[in-house]
Amino acid sequence: MNADSLSFIPPNMTRNQETAVHASQTMAPFTIAVLPDTQFYCDTRLKLSSKWGHGDLRHYFFEQTRWILENRERLNIAFVVHEGDIVQADAPEEWAIAKEAMSVLDGKVPYCMCLGDHDMGFRRTDANPYGGEKAFNRNTQFRNYFPLESFAKRRELGGTFEPGRHDNSWYEFVAAGMTFLIISLEFHPRDEVGILFLGEDDHIFLKSPYTLSHVEGYALGSLQVNQLKINIVYRNLVHYLRIS
Repeated sequence: MNADSLSFIPPNMTRNQETAVHASQTMAPFTIAVLPDTQFYCDTRLKLSSKWGHGDLRHYFFEQTRWILENRERLNIAFVVHEGDIVQADAPEEWAIAKEAMSVLDGKVPYCMCLGDHDMGFRRTDANPYGGEKAFNRNTQFRNYFPLESFAKRRELGGTFEPGRHDNSWYEFVAAGMTFLIISLEFHPRDEVGILFLGEDDHIFLKSPYTLSHVEGYALGSLQVNQLKINIVYRNLVHYLRIS
């Protein structure tokens, strides 16, 4: 179904009136909802939130995604971006909480997720007061609870860097008559993550749980992310979601 078939055009309307109605519908304001670090809402392995007197906080995660669902029409929410640090220490029970929270949006509001250092490579250690080391390696339970197979069925997923893994992936959606591209990169991206050539009509959001260099321009350019260099062909301004 194309965008035109979703527009309501009353009968006996002149061509100019039709154009005005279509423009108002395609250019309507929209919202991108952003979920920041939710690791303490899923904190069951280290139980830091309980140790600090805050108790079990998972209900906040559930309430946030329910709020998005309940307000999707009022705010015209076109897409939801999770910025990473989804869970605290890559424990299965933590991912189960995240799955329950995010599944509220399945089939109703498109979304993508980003892996932070809390989401991978956990191991127990006495070397710090928190009881564990994060991002020791890139092993993660993420794909067990959010399998690529389920994301592949969604029209917003454009592709992945590695077969069978969506740690590095890109998504596309259309709002206000414009096409938007979201590139989701893993924590501390590896050098081999690659080169991206992007369409000149796309408005681009690049997100990674790592500091991004600031780049501006409307021509051929490149972006340095740590040791990773991504060459980008674009005409529209590139927007960066800096995630810390």
